[in-house]
Amino acid sequence: MIEALQTLVGSEHELDHVCRTLRDTVRGLGASLVGAMHVTCSDEAEKECVDAFQRGFVDELLPAIKFWNKSPFHTSNLGGRHEWGSVSIAEQHYATHESEGAFKCLVVKINAHVAVKETPSGPRYGTMDRYHCESLACGALHALIDGARFPFLDSLRESFTSEGKDRVAMLRDASHVDPDIRSLAAAITSARLQARSALLEIQDHRPTTPTLFLVVPCVTFNRPDYDTEFVCGYYTADARTDELSAEYCGLGDDPSGYRFSLAGNRARVEDDELGSRRRARDHRALVRRAWERRERTPLARDARLDAVARDVELSKHHDHPYGKAMLNIALAAMAEIAPIPAVLVLFAEGALGLYQAHRMHKLATGGGDPHEARRILRGLPDNLESLSPKRT
Repeated sequence: MIEALQTLVGSEHELDHVCRTLRDTVRGLGASLVGAMHVTCSDEAEKECVDAFQRGFVDELLPAIKFWNKSPFHTSNLGGRHEWGSVSIAEQHYATHESEGAFKCLVVKINAHVAVKETPSGPRYGTMDRYHCESLACGALHALIDGARFPFLDSLRESFTSEGKDRVAMLRDASHVDPDIRSLAAAITSARLQARSALLEIQDHRPTTPTLFLVVPCVTFNRPDYDTEFVCGYYTADARTDELSAEYCGLGDDPSGYRFSLAGNRARVEDDELGSRRRARDHRALVRRAWERRERTPLARDARLDAVARDVELSKHHDHPYGKAMLNIALAAMAEIAPIPAVLVLFAEGALGLYQAHRMHKLATGGGDPHEARRILRGLPDNLESLSPKRT
């Protein structure tokens, strides 16, 4: 049933068609309960997209929160950013008694947006007539590309420069991305990256009841008449057992690889990844491998680390309180002499949250700052208190 979504990927469709296809796909999965989370930009132009999702999906499949009122868990912010923790909270909200003995499906729909104006030479992306004035949409993504400095852009910039790819520079460079489709490419890239962030949170979260997650990154085309929608791809993350498995199908996250065309005045975008299905990446393992490939300087000897190593050889770390004390001693020493290896090992072993993935990739590939690693280590003692004896 899930393959029906693949017919939408890479092409512009009517809003209602996208929501109906998503509805029919999820209905065919046989979940005992369906929940939904919708992430959109704060821009008022996105109301049409919100209304279509409410009408075509939420009203058809979700439980009523009271009386006949049905609603998705909704995040609206500048740029349509996934906020870490939101998927976990939404999952808990929909963890009802009906899903305890079976499973629920939680759909996470993420919408970036781009304005479209029709011209004699074809569609022009990036500006719209807003209240009879020329206006940018999405203004947040344009601010990112223009190099503006606002607190909300720090999060967007981090995702756009993750894993060693400076996608902002690609979008600015006409040899990488055609300026005529720059705004569209930025919106696709943003939706794709925010979906990856949501998937990382899902990989780091143990659901309250068995859950099949479906993460769908989309772009709304804000048109003068009826808006349309573009589906970038979809993640499936099966957490119905203790072993989570996740796959992705759709466009990649490299805007320089997008190939644009028109079919009946509707946009189509392809790249080398379109149509392929692959397992979602294990970012803890990726960080470990990136660090292991680097040429490293041997650590200086430290009496505190030598003492911890001797205690480990004597199996003293199996005494949980003493094991925690040993770990704190080791981390204090590592913060002084080798903070980057310390945080990378902690991340790879699961003692740091996956929300740190972008920073860890940067540190592992040589682009990080030891001071940043020390800041992360200084915030660790409270987190370490919650570690299980085995993890400690």
